[in-house]
Amino acid sequence: MPMNDPTSTGGLFIGRRPGTAPLRYRNQPVRAGGARRRLDSALAAALLVLETLGTIGVAMRLDRAWKIVRRAAGHEQKSGMLERIFVISVMIGATAFFIWLFVIHGPCPEASPCK
Repeated sequence: MPMNDPTSTGGLFIGRRPGTAPLRYRNQPVRAGGARRRLDSALAAALLVLETLGTIGVAMRLDRAWKIVRRAAGHEQKSGMLERIFVISVMIGATAFFIWLFVIHGPCPEASPCK
């Protein structure tokens, strides 16, 4: 029976699970230069903008298709669902943020003298 078998401890893993030890490098990894890091940051920002524009484009196409299908089914459809989905998402996000800000985190930062 192997030493890391959980049946000997009642099904509990005591200590570290197999294969989860910290990584140990032979040498310290080489950090990229400042120019490479700026290039990587610019590439990441460009990809984020591209993905955001792509997502918005797909959502707008789906919204147009939604309007066309609803009109074809005989329903009066002047506006799509995209605006409603956006407004509901903003309301949920803002509510969650304010609950976090005022209830969970509190209005006083840790460094201020109000605590």
